[in-house]
Amino acid sequence: MNIVDNSYKNLNEKFDNSLQSWQGHLEVSMQRTVDSQLNFFQQADTSMSRVCGRLLQTAEVLAAAHDNRQFGNGRSNDG
Repeated sequence: MNIVDNSYKNLNEKFDNSLQSWQGHLEVSMQRTVDSQLNFFQQADTSMSRVCGRLLQTAEVLAAAHDNRQFGNGRSNDG
């Protein structure tokens, strides 16, 4: 092999190693992005579930208060 062939071979190996390294970095970065998005949406789902549950509890209390008021007003008017 002559000097040009050796240089080309070395350059090709370095380029291949560089591509493999970038591929590894890209895969790690993409996995971190996916993990971050999954974590965000899981936390958002949990938070929204809590909010909706508390809204339901509030609605039930308001409905019960409304029913009690109507029942109370109805009794006092009948009495």
